[in-house]
Amino acid sequence: MDQQEKAKRQRLTYKSQVDDFESEINEIKKRLNSQQKEVANAQKQITMVETKLEQKRADRHSLLKACKVSNSQTAQSLRGP
Repeated sequence: MDQQEKAKRQRLTYKSQVDDFESEINEIKKRLNSQQKEVANAQKQITMVETKLEQKRADRHSLLKACKVSNSQTAQSLRGP
């Protein structure tokens, strides 16, 4: 009988340890999910900034091209027909 009680206590101890580990794992999973959401948000912000940067580059290119055309037309009008 004593050995049976000892085995029961040991089983309960192991079960308690398993429950503690599962609780710890669940907490870690929650933190991981939270951090993954933060990373996803940061990636979205990076994408938005990169898109704005590309738009600014395209705008600058268009402006430079317009200036060259305008400069060329001005030079031709100064030279005459």
